[in-house]
Parts: sequence; structure tokens; C-alpha cells
Amino acid sequence: MSAFRFQLDPLLRHRQRQEDQCRRDLATLQRQKLDAERRLMVIHHQIEREKQYLATQLQGAVPPGAIRAHAATVGLLHRKAQQIVYELAESARQIEQARTRLLEASKQRKSIARLRELRYEAWQRDARRAEQFEFDDLINSRWAGANAGTGELTNL
Repeated sequence: MSAFRFQLDPLLRHRQRQEDQCRRDLATLQRQKLDAERRLMVIHHQIEREKQYLATQLQGAVPPGAIRAHAATVGLLHRKAQQIVYELAESARQIEQARTRLLEASKQRKSIARLRELRYEAWQRDARRAEQFEFDDLINSRWAGANAGTGELTNL
């Protein structure tokens, strides 16, 4: 009997590629989110350093320009942090959408893979039946050949 051939293998490979692409897209979005979280952490550390620096400068006479410069720097850092928080919110939304797309792609691939499994099992059953038929035919021909001249039925 010939080897098993699934006619929808090209579709199965296509669905696997789609699923793999969805995985890569999700991984890219997650890396971007981690990068934004790291940038946010750096900004928080910068704000803390600015506060500590100002605290050390507040001993004695403090020039008003230094306080204004500190306030401007901290204000800028807060605006950057707020922008990153918005990026993180958008990233979370995009990640959820990417997960949904990955789940759908996975379902589509698994449905074709399951169909392949079912067809392979049917092919195996047919192959076993054909093999059994050939075996039975061989036994019958041997039996017929052994009893050809006697005219009586005997067991092998």
C-alpha cells in the first residue's frame, strides 16, 4: 500500500506559519511592553535622584534658580512617565488582541491537524483491512490448492 498522503498538508503548513507569525507578533509586543516598563523605572529612579539631590542642596542658602530648575526637571520627568504609562495601556490592549489572534490561529491549525489525525487513522484501518484481505486470500488459495484433488473439506 502507498504511503499516507494528506491532501490538506499545504493548508496545515499555512496555518502553522500563521500561528508562528502570531506568536512572533505577541513576543514583539511583550518585548515592547517590557522596554516601556524599564524606561518607566529609569524615569522613577531619575525622579528619586533629583529629589535626593535637592534634599542635599536644601542645607543652607538655596538659590531660587536651583529650585526652579529642579521643578522643571521633575515636571519633565513626570510628563515622560505619564506618556510611558499611556504607552503601557496601549501595549496591554495590543497584547490582548494579539493573544486573541494567536488563540484563533491555534484553533484553526489544531482543527486541520485533528482532521489529519483522523484521516491517518482511517488510512491505517484501511491498510490493515487490505492486509488482512490479502492474508485471507493467501490462506484461501493455499487451502484450495491443498484440497484441489481430494474434493473434501479439511482444516489447515
